[in-house]
Amino acid sequence: MTDRRTLWLGLALVAWIALLRCPFFLYEPLGYDEGLYLAAAVRMLHGARLYTDVWDNKPVGIYLVYVAIAATLGSSRFAVNLASALAVLAAACLVYRIGRDTAGRRAGLIAAFILPAYSLDIGADGANTETFMMVLQCLSVWLLVRHCHAPRPLRDHLRAAFVFGLLQGALLQMKFVAVFDTAALGLALAGIVWWQHRSIAALIKLFFAFLPAYLACTLAVFAWFAATGGIGDMVFANFISPRLYVQSPFGLADPLHALEFTIRRASYFFVLILAGLWFVFDWARRGAAGATVVLLIAWVIGALLDATSPGYFRYFYFIALTAPLSLFGALAADRLLSLRPRWGALAQAAVCAVLVAYPLEQHLAKEPRIVTDPESYLTPRIAALVRSLVPAGSTIFIADLSPLIYPLAEVIPATKYPQANAHIFDLPERFGVDPKAELARVFARKPLLVIVGRARLRAPGNSALLPPFLAMDYQPVAVTDPQLDAEIAVYRRR
Repeated sequence: MTDRRTLWLGLALVAWIALLRCPFFLYEPLGYDEGLYLAAAVRMLHGARLYTDVWDNKPVGIYLVYVAIAATLGSSRFAVNLASALAVLAAACLVYRIGRDTAGRRAGLIAAFILPAYSLDIGADGANTETFMMVLQCLSVWLLVRHCHAPRPLRDHLRAAFVFGLLQGALLQMKFVAVFDTAALGLALAGIVWWQHRSIAALIKLFFAFLPAYLACTLAVFAWFAATGGIGDMVFANFISPRLYVQSPFGLADPLHALEFTIRRASYFFVLILAGLWFVFDWARRGAAGATVVLLIAWVIGALLDATSPGYFRYFYFIALTAPLSLFGALAADRLLSLRPRWGALAQAAVCAVLVAYPLEQHLAKEPRIVTDPESYLTPRIAALVRSLVPAGSTIFIADLSPLIYPLAEVIPATKYPQANAHIFDLPERFGVDPKAELARVFARKPLLVIVGRARLRAPGNSALLPPFLAMDYQPVAVTDPQLDAEIAVYRRR
């Protein structure tokens, strides 16, 4: 009976996630970042070297994720959407286990069904780095929660620290700001070990069990790029150019502005935050023991530091809060049953309904507008246009448009910067790019097709960059689709 009930609950969770995320398969939910990752992954599968032949300034982890997607599921919007849905399913299963090991099966089930509702598009366009990072972070926390559920001998703590270090090291190679989650959770683990053993020597051993495992992934990345001759490109991409995103860490240059944006972005989780605060207050008031709750509190703190550290306050950075806050919302709903049985059950049902309805209202309110907006379909239409003009495998150049066009049209970028709008035109000095020199390299490769957003051609400072190159050997192509013609200019090599 239990196995059958578990099966039905698992199927219900799959159906719930499929229902929530099915609109992503109807319109174009992939933004510039996802398009860049997929374009880079396809090039890597054909032998291109990351940072040398295809460039961005993110760590290697997210590109390996997209390489795996492209190799197993294909290089399409469907493949990326399916992968992100599977990542949400994996995270939901893991928060179920965290909730179950913290407060029982009911809390785990509530958390598993809450998390997908808060994993919808809040600026991440469905499949950005944070969605995939959530799986590894949930796995790390589940292992710690299971480990810290009861006092352990030191040797068990050392094994846990080693495994935790491996997982957190992998997260570091997906996004460097994961170091804040690592620090918060690591300090919580160290506090638990101190509470159990009261030994400085134990903490030192814990640190040295963790550190080699934590550095293993980073050392492996350095070794790989050193062996393949791309170490200089990797160091510049990962450690020098990201100053674009860290102009003012935590927004400290303007603290009031930083506070305002943090509150505004975190408002997406407003009801989860309220429920979590009530649970923590009730937990502290009762003086209840619980190393696992300490770990979850540390997780929230680390996730908040992770989201705010770049000082950029983009919505999708706050996806880091989804899993820990979903757990606190579930723990609060579960705790309500400690009231009188009848009122506790009603209160729990009402809280669960509010926790799920709040993010859905925010998302569904804009869904019809997105689905019916023709601009939501521009990238696949441009890709179809490219396929009609040049054969697969052709070299083309696009500017001010999503790099997703390259893999969808099965063509090759004429530049190592698929996201040309940022890297070549808008912020070239931040990435160490000389626009004129890079465009000279682009057109030396004689791309068969050049597609440029019309706004780019009209933009001050850019009007003198592209036209001289286009005038040399390219002629305009008439675009019969009026909407596409209003958005893009197409040039074919004579």
